[in-house]
Amino acid sequence: LAFCCVNLLVLSKTGIIISTLIYNVEAVCWVWIAARKKQQLSFWLGIILLVLAFFPIIVSFDQDALVLFQAHPLLVLPVGLSFSLAPFICALLLNQVNQLKESFGFPGKEFINGLFLWAIFLWLATGVTTVITGPVDGILGLILLFISLSFLALRLLGQRLSLPFFGKLCDGYGITLSILAILHLCFFIKYPENLSLSFILNSCLGWLVAIGIHYALLLTDKTEAASSYRSLNHRLGVWLVGSLLIMQIYSALTFSLHLGPVWLSSFFGMSTGCFMLALLLLDRKLQWPVRRYPLDYQGYGILPFALFAWGWTLNACLSLGDPAPLIYIPLLNPVELSQCLCLTALFLWAKILKRPALQTLPLPAVIKNNLGIILSGTLALCLTMMVARTVCYYTDIVFSADGILFSSFFQTIISIIWSAVAFVIMLFSVRSKQERLNALGTMLLFLVAAKLFLVDFHLSQEIERICSFMWVGAIMLLAGYFIPTDKELKSN
Repeated sequence: LAFCCVNLLVLSKTGIIISTLIYNVEAVCWVWIAARKKQQLSFWLGIILLVLAFFPIIVSFDQDALVLFQAHPLLVLPVGLSFSLAPFICALLLNQVNQLKESFGFPGKEFINGLFLWAIFLWLATGVTTVITGPVDGILGLILLFISLSFLALRLLGQRLSLPFFGKLCDGYGITLSILAILHLCFFIKYPENLSLSFILNSCLGWLVAIGIHYALLLTDKTEAASSYRSLNHRLGVWLVGSLLIMQIYSALTFSLHLGPVWLSSFFGMSTGCFMLALLLLDRKLQWPVRRYPLDYQGYGILPFALFAWGWTLNACLSLGDPAPLIYIPLLNPVELSQCLCLTALFLWAKILKRPALQTLPLPAVIKNNLGIILSGTLALCLTMMVARTVCYYTDIVFSADGILFSSFFQTIISIIWSAVAFVIMLFSVRSKQERLNALGTMLLFLVAAKLFLVDFHLSQEIERICSFMWVGAIMLLAGYFIPTDKELKSN
């Protein structure tokens, strides 16, 4: 102790390292003696020495120890290792004593778990601090590698030493990754100018290892009882994979390609739609985990992506969709291709939601029963805005609310298209024998007819008015010819 105090007065690297090592090694020795001799006094003396090990650090803070740690980053590693390994070894020794049948008055499992938790916290803090203060690039990737490998070692140690507490700690791995992902997203939003190729590659490698270990922990979970943390970790896995995949590819595109805002915005919708389709269509091939846990993956897992895809689809309707430097072609441009992918995924998800395994998804009854109608209305809006973009791009009409609504040419075109869509819906309803679709197509056709008299009659010129009225009349005649009567429907 006198040697430690002398070194503390000088405040050297050697003094701090030797002081902490002496306290921690002596604490482990006293706890080991207590475990061998079954002496409570030796045990509590070791615990007191574990606390006193912080004395050199506390005293050194009065003499600008932070400057010393910043000047010598590797100083954190031996000091932190001694702080983390000492309580870990003490907890292992105490756990061996408690496994004996005879009670010697030592603390119980709660105290042991507290020691384990304290040691693991110091281990993680040591590793993260060493990475941050070290002269190494790719901080995020190294932190992810360190934390993920530490949790994997915890799972292996828990199974090797029969410590269920380590398994419970591994249940919090998904939450830890979610916190890191939120911090990564905040850095990505606040400091986009700091993106570099090395940062993107290092973070990609770190996240690949972290997500892989996350599913390895879920796969090696030997507990038979269904855990609420297990379901939460499966859902967090879907959210992490989808969001990080979109964010990392977007970062790579932003850094490597100089694309316009329409292309970058369309990427979010396109990638979200592709991710949803992959998760919905590959359930038969992915027996674990998608097919085994359908509610966590195709229910809760897809739900935030479905909300984002629907919101992005509506927001994209307000975009002009100019794919510069390419020319605008209806349906063959980034905005409308992304909308098609999102709507395809949403319609497929609405169909899969009818499965018995997904009936417990807590969606409001109004949304669940009318999801098809909501998506059909979204599709009609997207079709209308596609026509508006086409008209505005190839004519002199301004892409605005007043320019579109008061354009006679646009009103004529939209009447023709809506009536054609109504006829297709009615024809398909007869072939598939769906009465609701037939009613929907009939309602849409009558809305077009009402629009002709209320809007087109006053805005359109004579030629446009004649074309729109003749077209809608022809569609009504065709619908009356192909659509069967009530008696024919009843006989079928």
